[in-house]
Amino acid sequence: MVWLHGGGYSTGSASAPMYEPGNLVSRGGVVVVTLNYRLGIFGQFEFEPAIPRSKAPGNLATHDQIAALQWVRDNIASFGGDPGRVTIFGESAGGYSVRALLSAPSAFELYRNVISQSDPVQSPFSSPKFSSGNLGNFTMLALGCQPWDLVCAQNKTVSEIVHAEDQAIPRALNLSENEWIINSGVYRPTVDLSLIPADFAQLVISGRYNKKANILWGTTRDEYAFFIPYMFPDPIPVENAEATLHAVFKDNRTQSLLRSPYYKIDSSENDTVRAQVSRAITDYLFGCGLQVMSRGVSAQNSTAYAYRMDHGRNLANAFGGVVAEFNRGRVSHADDLAPTFGSGDLAPGVEQTGDDARFSRQIIDRWSTFAWTGNPNPKKGQLGLACSNPDVMNVQWPPYSSSNPVFALRVQNSTVESDADTARCDWIAENIQYDYQVHGPGGGFVPLYPDPRKSRS
Repeated sequence: MVWLHGGGYSTGSASAPMYEPGNLVSRGGVVVVTLNYRLGIFGQFEFEPAIPRSKAPGNLATHDQIAALQWVRDNIASFGGDPGRVTIFGESAGGYSVRALLSAPSAFELYRNVISQSDPVQSPFSSPKFSSGNLGNFTMLALGCQPWDLVCAQNKTVSEIVHAEDQAIPRALNLSENEWIINSGVYRPTVDLSLIPADFAQLVISGRYNKKANILWGTTRDEYAFFIPYMFPDPIPVENAEATLHAVFKDNRTQSLLRSPYYKIDSSENDTVRAQVSRAITDYLFGCGLQVMSRGVSAQNSTAYAYRMDHGRNLANAFGGVVAEFNRGRVSHADDLAPTFGSGDLAPGVEQTGDDARFSRQIIDRWSTFAWTGNPNPKKGQLGLACSNPDVMNVQWPPYSSSNPVFALRVQNSTVESDADTARCDWIAENIQYDYQVHGPGGGFVPLYPDPRKSRS
């Protein structure tokens, strides 16, 4: 199992305590590799045509991940691993990286299974116009280098490059055509027509992604709640809701969602604005977009399993810190990390016990079983402890199908929900266009595939 860490392609490290894989290794009977890849402008720099791709190819983060997978192929047998049974798994930008590797033909033979956790799957890959024409261009300008002078940029110090990056990002985002891009989505793999031939949504429509790979992907129940306290530290007065949100989401996504019948602001509820914003953007960026992509790969006869985590462990709690009041009782972005690795002692005096430990055993057993077989349902006799876990053995997780089965992972009584959240997701499909539909790197409009409304008519 090869782990790709998150952090918006700009922060993070494979050596973070959260990713210590000892419990996953021992309980799941698997070999785990964690890897680093270049971040920020170091992982995404390109400036074509001024600097040809032979000198600055772009997509360096993805190239790093592929190089690591090649190392695994060539060397993992020496560590007890099977090069023919490689599973890549990652969270947030790591889940996004999984999507990029599903799109890069040169990586197809390097893995068999993929697990994508909390990928904002409706967010499209970048275009050369943005990666080169905006970020690359503004970075070179901030460095004081001529557009074609890569040597000039390479002779700058790391701190000088980071400073230039900090100047380039707001310049790029201030352009009107980039208003839809959120700050955490600046760095993304680029459709360069060589490593990545097209946006993932278009590859799903045409069947040109890695259709042979077994897919397991999903979200936490309240993904966007993680970001709310950082963006809006205090409750938002109802009368200020739209003006406040417009300052953050300039293309009116949130305003349109809040006018729907499914995310109404109820002035009688405390903190209603932040609660509905969290719910709406969770659906839009994560859950409903995942349903669309699950239908798409299922229509292409790929084997896919979709989930929603209804339990998790807040990062602040896992490290002995104070959980933001807004996040109490919610299962938000990154709350799946401690359960995935069974990381119970991340800080002195902090343990993982009770329901948290029980839930972690379930996740490890499902994930490692999927790594062994491409199916998250254990079979008697397989290596590891999954077969002795009644929370796993007593319920079957079906592959994705037209009934929209989403596996709700809970401390106990995990269950299959058919047509989960269908009404809300259908409303979004009818009234709110996903970013990949209108802001994709190929230009033009990308239809939903297959259209969920037509499949139920």
